[in-house]
Amino acid sequence: MEIRCALCGKKMEINKMNKDFEDIRSGKKPVIICPMCQRAAAYEAKKQLEQV
Repeated sequence: MEIRCALCGKKMEINKMNKDFEDIRSGKKPVIICPMCQRAAAYEAKKQLEQV
């Protein structure tokens, strides 16, 4: 099954082992964020905390 990252729009393939697979298959729309966007968000959050 193919999904898109909520931040950058990158297409990703997921399989039955993904924790959100059943939710997506049943019609729910969880927010999916790719690993690159996850790292970027964590980096920015850490940088913001260091400035305070």
